[in-house]
Amino acid sequence: MMHNSLRLTVVATGILSVLICARPSAATPTVFFDRDATTTFMTSFPNSLAKFNQFTSSLTSFGVDNVDTAVGINPGLTFGGTGITATSNGVLAQAAPGFMIGAQALLEADAAGFPQVNTDFAFNQYITAFGLYVIQGGDGANNNLTTFRLKNTAANTFTDVPVQIGPGWATDNAFFLGVTDTSPFNEVEVLESTDFADGMLYDNIVAGRVPEPASFVLFMFGGASVLCARGRRGQVSSDKRRQRTDRCRCT
Repeated sequence: MMHNSLRLTVVATGILSVLICARPSAATPTVFFDRDATTTFMTSFPNSLAKFNQFTSSLTSFGVDNVDTAVGINPGLTFGGTGITATSNGVLAQAAPGFMIGAQALLEADAAGFPQVNTDFAFNQYITAFGLYVIQGGDGANNNLTTFRLKNTAANTFTDVPVQIGPGWATDNAFFLGVTDTSPFNEVEVLESTDFADGMLYDNIVAGRVPEPASFVLFMFGGASVLCARGRRGQVSSDKRRQRTDRCRCT
């Protein structure tokens, strides 16, 4: 009886561990954010760069598309050797001297005279980490509360990450935003409160993954459950054999 109680305790502990570790939808995303009030037109952005480095060092794998080879409106993006690619929407790849990190940045298409649509990045596979530099947002009177929506299109769920952009920021400001979430997502939509007025640019976009400790816990629980089940079956078989022996003695 003591052995059975011990097994039940082990199983109960395992179930509790899974319930704690396997609730990604209840987790709060981890946000990496810092900005440079002025960048001398993108010649120096130490705060944003330090946050980029901190963000990428927290990932198990990632790729960066620096946008320098992107072509035209709504270009495709490729994230190194990770196999991750993305389609973009609502942006235009172009040289923007003073407002780009390399040779190009992604300018919001409505700032170039196209009809207004939300900026969107749709990935070919599920990721758990996304980041990007945002340049020239919230300048002047633009009070642009912006939501970065992490969407799981298969489950029809999303997580919102709000960022206050502006007002009164310098024309050549920049910030880096990185987000990790244990709930995988395959699309990021940028929802601006003043989208018609605030022509932002995006550069050095990051996509990748964070460690997955819950899968290891689930594996360990599965192994413990099998061992407990085998032990229980063995105990039942032993009890049945003992009962048959007792009946034979009685007759």
